[in-house]
Amino acid sequence: MSRILSRNLIVSLTCLLSFGGPSQSLRADVGKPVAVRWWGHAMVSIETYWNTTIVIDPFSTKIGYVDPEISSDLVLITHEHPDHSNAKLVQGEPIVVRGLNNNGEMQQVHRVLDRLPNAAEPTWKDARLRIARSPHAVVVTTIASWHDNQQGTKRGANAMFLIEVDGVRIVHCGDLGQHQLTDDQLSQLQDVDLLIVPVGGVYTVDGPQAADLVRQVNPRTVMPIHYKTPDLSIDLQPVHLFLDAIGSEYDVVRPLGNTFAIRAPNPKEPTSRRVMLPGYVPWTMPEELAELFSRKDAA
Repeated sequence: MSRILSRNLIVSLTCLLSFGGPSQSLRADVGKPVAVRWWGHAMVSIETYWNTTIVIDPFSTKIGYVDPEISSDLVLITHEHPDHSNAKLVQGEPIVVRGLNNNGEMQQVHRVLDRLPNAAEPTWKDARLRIARSPHAVVVTTIASWHDNQQGTKRGANAMFLIEVDGVRIVHCGDLGQHQLTDDQLSQLQDVDLLIVPVGGVYTVDGPQAADLVRQVNPRTVMPIHYKTPDLSIDLQPVHLFLDAIGSEYDVVRPLGNTFAIRAPNPKEPTSRRVMLPGYVPWTMPEELAELFSRKDAA
């Protein structure tokens, strides 16, 4: 597939993958769903309802995970370590944005990815410019951070990416090593809907430290990444240390496969706080469901 999920699949799978079954219905008044997929390690892809795809921190297959064979419009790289910066893994001709320059210093990014009506290719422009935007434009902003708890003296800088689309605010923390966030960082991390945070220790914060960061940010939804799995050759800590540390503060949800959907909060509904724990192997559509989609397309 040239895209991670087609628009129809995002709509159809929102209930099935996020909430465990098809009985839940979509509500148009709370915004379009945004699909999030975990491919292992820190590699995450985000696809909007409007078929704009973003890939963050594509890994090297040398660490044990298989090539997901996906394409995207935009690739974001939080730092230049090889297990996070393999832009060549992503197919197509994506725009590649690096959070650090060649000297390992933070690059300030505040730009808009947009595909205007009847435009074949997306545009990538300065968000400060007063230019026309479509309602489904994606705003990407870097937030400076450290790869260690010693202000970068051990492992250097790390860029966190804030991605805003369709009313949803998603933050990918990259290889965050700080044990506590600063007031300046927290001022940029307001009203986060999904916090994607490393929990495996060794090169980043560990499980209990990640839980403390979650408490600082107070997001609606958390997705732990960068932890030990059967396929990963890097020796990291398992995810259960984070789950034990966060305790009952968040409900743990295990979506089918590696995908779930998130939407903008609905002020009319109570706010639920969840840890999303997808696998890294994509969900495979059963033959019966595939036949239903085939008949739907034919109709």
